[in-house]
Amino acid sequence: MGMRVLTVVGLSFLWSVLYSDIYFPLSFVFDGSGTFSQADLSYFHTLFCVVLLCLLAICFFARRLIQDLVRFHARALAVAGVVTGVTGAFVLALGSSVRGVEEVEIGAATTLLALWLVLVFLGWTNVLMRGSESEMAQNVCLSFVVHLVVVSLVLLTGVPLVAYQLACPLFASLALAFFPERSERSTFVGAQAFRELPYRIIVPLWFFIFLGIVSTRLMVGSTNGILTTDSRFMTIVPSLVIAGIMTVWCFAATWSSDTEFSMFSFLAVAAVFGFVVVILLNQHDLPFSTKRIAVASEHCQELLCFMVLVSTCIRKRLSPLVAVIAFLAACFLVPRFAANDLVYFAGAGITLDASGSMATVSAAVIFVFTVLIVVLLMRYGKQYREQGRGQESDRLAERCERLARTGGLSKRETETLVCLCEGMSVRDVAETMCIAESTVKTHVKHIYEKLDVHSRRDLSQLVDGYASDSSA
Repeated sequence: MGMRVLTVVGLSFLWSVLYSDIYFPLSFVFDGSGTFSQADLSYFHTLFCVVLLCLLAICFFARRLIQDLVRFHARALAVAGVVTGVTGAFVLALGSSVRGVEEVEIGAATTLLALWLVLVFLGWTNVLMRGSESEMAQNVCLSFVVHLVVVSLVLLTGVPLVAYQLACPLFASLALAFFPERSERSTFVGAQAFRELPYRIIVPLWFFIFLGIVSTRLMVGSTNGILTTDSRFMTIVPSLVIAGIMTVWCFAATWSSDTEFSMFSFLAVAAVFGFVVVILLNQHDLPFSTKRIAVASEHCQELLCFMVLVSTCIRKRLSPLVAVIAFLAACFLVPRFAANDLVYFAGAGITLDASGSMATVSAAVIFVFTVLIVVLLMRYGKQYREQGRGQESDRLAERCERLARTGGLSKRETETLVCLCEGMSVRDVAETMCIAESTVKTHVKHIYEKLDVHSRRDLSQLVDGYASDSSA
């Protein structure tokens, strides 16, 4: 119970990343002075995206080293998160109020906060993967609801929001230090693990996140990185309702591919409803704060994207690194950079007026495409779910177990067979099973002898052929 409370509370400080507007980390600590122009924000946000992309590339190419760091040095990861997050946030806060050194300070702070973002997501994803899929979904949803409630209380009590935002990097990182360092879950870190991600759910989520940002620029208008209290409440209240429904859903139902698909459909409908409200009422010259309701579901979609990725990694024994790279690339690099900075640099941020005819036409086109996507997903949803169940029942591990029973393999040899078919090296198998490499080599020798194969390629072909024969 104590670890669950710590997980929920610690994660709640991480979600300020999602709720600090599309200019994270620049809007993370802005004091509302309006010192920075739209061009400044887009310039530094582009720098942040480039740095984040470089960090994710480093994580990918040094994935075995990063995986060992996450699994066996969690406290070092927490310390690094505290140092980079707190330093970056305070330097950014200082740079927003001191003239003459803005570019150097903000550039350095942006780099530090990009590093912090990668570190804490790695740490928290590793923590979440130690439990079941249902526990993960419940903890993530609860933490997001707690975050929304805390932000609402901060706004209602008049406490400067920047104070809470500056505390978030500290507590989100510090909470990681209280969890055991060694992760017991077996993980697969091969590059081919990215093929196992559920793109049929993730790609539409990317689209809706992208759609929410574009709609903000066209229908709602630009915030210049600064949101008023009323604007925040207009986004928080419907998001709290949506996140509350998702939380009850996670406690009432077992997390599965059906749950993932149903939640996505629910969020898509919520997004369309928000757009319809703004489009229909826009003729009455709605204030900016009221229009913010149109993007309320965007952050919940990012939340669902994170849960789907972590759930996939739990189910298929993939590395936390897979979920982190996919999530940060999907929610920060792809839609935010493309929908916000590239649109601005292309001139749309200057020429498009929120009350102009072009914005209305664009919003109508976006709405039509959104409805088409939702209708198609509803139409083919049942077929997708049934196909997902069929694939789930014929997973690689189950095929290997059936083959192992036929070949008379022992339990440890069966586990070794699964790891080999997932692409692990002898060293990875030894680390995953917590045995010596010489023992792994002995298991491999016995597997080859019992199954009458001579190479890993022959072994993979045998497993694939056995699956085909079994399903025929």
